[in-house]
Amino acid sequence: MTRVRKTGSVYLCLAVISLLCVLHGVLHAQPSGDTGNSSPDSMQKSILNDKASIQEEIKKIETLLGRTAEGDEKRVFEEQAELLQKIDLVYEQRLVQVKRSLELSRTLAQLRKEMEEGTGQAGVTEPSYPFSFLDELGDKLTLLQEQTGPLQDVLKTAEESYQSAQEKLKEKAQDLRRIRDEREGGGEALLASPDLMAAELSRRFAQEEAALRKELVENERLENIIQQLKITLLERKIAQVQSRVRFTEEELDGHLAALEDEIAALKTRLEQAKAKKDRAELKWLKSLKQSGADNQPPEAVQEREKEVESLKLWYDTCSLEVMLLSQLITFRNDQKKLWQYRYALFHNTPLVDTTGWRREISQALNQLAQDRQRVIKLQTGSLNEIIVRNEQLASADRGSRMSLLLEEQIRALKEKEGLSRECLEAVQSMQWELKRLRGEIKAREMRIGLRERIANYWSVVYRIWQYELTSIDDRPITVGKIIIALLLFILGFLVSKRLTLQMGQQLVRRFAFDESAAFACQQIVHYLLLILLLLFVLNLVRIPLTFFTVIGGALAIGVGFGSQTIVNNFLSGLILMIERPVKIGDIVEVENVSGTVEWVGARSTRIKTFDNLRLVVPNSTILQNKIINWSLTDDIVRRQITVGVMYGSPVRQVEKLLLEAAGEHKLVEHYPAPLVLFNDFGDSALIFVLHIWVSLARTGKAQTNFGKVESDIRFCIEELFRQEGIVIAYPQRDLHIDSIKPIEVKLRQE
Repeated sequence: MTRVRKTGSVYLCLAVISLLCVLHGVLHAQPSGDTGNSSPDSMQKSILNDKASIQEEIKKIETLLGRTAEGDEKRVFEEQAELLQKIDLVYEQRLVQVKRSLELSRTLAQLRKEMEEGTGQAGVTEPSYPFSFLDELGDKLTLLQEQTGPLQDVLKTAEESYQSAQEKLKEKAQDLRRIRDEREGGGEALLASPDLMAAELSRRFAQEEAALRKELVENERLENIIQQLKITLLERKIAQVQSRVRFTEEELDGHLAALEDEIAALKTRLEQAKAKKDRAELKWLKSLKQSGADNQPPEAVQEREKEVESLKLWYDTCSLEVMLLSQLITFRNDQKKLWQYRYALFHNTPLVDTTGWRREISQALNQLAQDRQRVIKLQTGSLNEIIVRNEQLASADRGSRMSLLLEEQIRALKEKEGLSRECLEAVQSMQWELKRLRGEIKAREMRIGLRERIANYWSVVYRIWQYELTSIDDRPITVGKIIIALLLFILGFLVSKRLTLQMGQQLVRRFAFDESAAFACQQIVHYLLLILLLLFVLNLVRIPLTFFTVIGGALAIGVGFGSQTIVNNFLSGLILMIERPVKIGDIVEVENVSGTVEWVGARSTRIKTFDNLRLVVPNSTILQNKIINWSLTDDIVRRQITVGVMYGSPVRQVEKLLLEAAGEHKLVEHYPAPLVLFNDFGDSALIFVLHIWVSLARTGKAQTNFGKVESDIRFCIEELFRQEGIVIAYPQRDLHIDSIKPIEVKLRQE
């Protein structure tokens, strides 16, 4: 009976709590964060009220848990208590976000007020600002700009979390409706259903969590808006300050003096570190020699090894400190140079070399990036070794010599890690300085006008123009002189080509020179003018002739080994032009190839063959080999036509007909007169040869032209021989069969 009463009271409590949950869900159908245009103060009050009611529910559940024995009822109460505590924790987080929203709203209002009123321009009444003040503003702006990316990533993550919370709330609401429908369909009491109570609390927890995620998204959006407003205000302030900034020489000297003081302190520290390193090295080497002095127990040997290892770690740490201090001194010297660059850039002095500085900055940043990776690797290794030593120390006996040695190693590794961290900070600081200078160079290039931009380009061109390649007899050979010499030489070459061409035409037209002779004179004069032009140009740009003595040895070797063929052909070309054994228009035969000379150049001669092909022959080949020039002294050439007649033909009649055929052709020369020779008694014919002379000027200098003359004469000979009954012989053979007895002939059928 007692058990039944106790169970009834439990279910009554469950019914009351379920009723409260349902009523709370009805009253708060939407999350507190979805209250439209509710102010943060009203949201805070609403959340505090909800939190108070949740705490009352938690107290009731805890009371029931204290009265309930082990079983299903207690498990139900524990699950409900856990959900209620989660909801209470969400309320705590929402209160934090509401307070944050209040602060962000105030900050945003203040920034907007400054944007509207222009109160963000602190100190505009001051006549001027030091250059370091502009540096501070620029550093703040760079820091804000670097924070923009992470803030946007946080906002994106918050929006994704809010979407997930919305999906989860939708699922929990669907589960609650499903359980309610199942209980109503089964006729069960809704208020006393533990499943329904758990579903209601789960939906409520998802609802409050979605509200929290939404408030978080709104706050992150405010953060991004505030960040952009800060950047805008700071950019406006920098723009106003820039016109009032004065970078005096006294301020530059102050920065340089401060860096000199740092360098002096670092040098003092470096000397102490070197002495410390020498002492650590002596201790390590001494301990290393004593480690194998005599036979010792294993424990003593192990301790001795640990001691050597500790001394080695201290030596490495001291070496790292020496290296770090040397690097810091180098960084401070580089910073001095950067300050001088910035001063020159600010005042636009002639020392400004933005192109060279940009290249120098790029190289320095690449080197610093590599240094940073090495330092990070060193720092990570030190931290890992510290973890290993701590694990070994935890397993060692406290107060023993081994534990003391491990502690000594940990101290050395911690100091090594601290030095690595200091070096990393120095590298990052140097990167910051270089990037700042690069930004100033970029900003200056964007501000300069067209005239100044052209002046900058001209200064770069002028430096290249005046770049000294070498010097001879205290006379510099610059890039500009070489370019001027080349341009003058090219211009003179074109003028010389034009003048000599006109000279050749005048020689042919006025003085009745042969075209080939005029061409030879034209080429020789052209080469002489080029030599004179070269000497004139060298003297004009003040390049001494002794300049060529410097490279004379190399040229002599090149001519002797690699260029002798070219020089040989060039000299052969000059000889051909002067001696003229072959000239333009001549018909020549070179290596069994006949043709007309078209061009005699400095290196080669071009011949047009009778097949309308171009043959390029090196000049040295024409001089050194035997060639046939058909038109060297005159253009009369002899051709011959061979004909054979049958035995028994009237030979004098044949001679007369042949001379008649040659005399009838108008292109055959009468002097020397055609000639017929009875050449031979052939196997099948009497051989006659008709010799004729033709003029290349009349027939044309192509092989087909005088070949047509020969063809016409052969047609005429054939016609005359046919009229006179003279037979042109053809090969004949007499077959004599000598047999003692008659030849036997048989007919055989297959």
